[in-house]
Amino acid sequence: MSTVVTCHGLRKRYGPAGPWVLRNVDASVEPGGVVHLSGPNGAGKSTLLRIVAGACVPSAGIRRLAPGTAVGYAPERAVPPRTFSSAQYLHHHARVRGLGAAEGRRQIEQLAERLGCEPALRQRLGALSKGTLRKLVVAQALLGRPGLVVLDEPFAGLDVDARAAVADLVAERAGDGAAVVLSDHRQGGERLTCGRHWVLDGGRLLDAGGVPAVHREPVRTTIAADASDGEVVRLIEDGWHVERVQPLGQGRVEIEAVRAPRGP
Repeated sequence: MSTVVTCHGLRKRYGPAGPWVLRNVDASVEPGGVVHLSGPNGAGKSTLLRIVAGACVPSAGIRRLAPGTAVGYAPERAVPPRTFSSAQYLHHHARVRGLGAAEGRRQIEQLAERLGCEPALRQRLGALSKGTLRKLVVAQALLGRPGLVVLDEPFAGLDVDARAAVADLVAERAGDGAAVVLSDHRQGGERLTCGRHWVLDGGRLLDAGGVPAVHREPVRTTIAADASDGEVVRLIEDGWHVERVQPLGQGRVEIEAVRAPRGP
């Protein structure tokens, strides 16, 4: 099964002399996959989510999105225009996702009802509570049924009913084939079944068992040197991370690669 988003060798730091926030992160998510990302404060979770969503460029490495995939992204600290009404804010995102006026209105009303924020549609964003604003930011990320949904702390500040509604909506999007990556250190998504659990530790991505999120069981291939470039490209396109290309002499090279994760 092809992946929706794949990352190879991601490294990120802010400024040429800044510390590395992410170090050689390899990861991928398949259609219908739900990933829970956790880690201590300052571990780089928001940075990784921004890169996965395409809202931030890595300092090194590759982030590849399946062609034609729409992305819905809800940052943890969204600051939408305070003078917009909630309806204007959501209709803007509906248009960006390519929804017509009628379909956009239908999806907005449906999401607002399920999240319990219909009255907010008539209010200015600057007049809303943090919890209500959070509902609207999550709602905009789900508009248009994007193929990749990235949610940074989507349950923060929500009441019990809204947390349950967000968990249900995420499960439904995954059931429709979307790939979902979310962070949740408050455990607000206890009703949500995640297929994979990633942990950021020291800038490196681990799974819940404390091993790299890429299955590091190397496969070694010996091939003619003049064909090695094409083989490396093929491996990367097929979801492999190429660790090493070692000349062996006599016109041969050895390629060592590890397979990116394919779900639980």
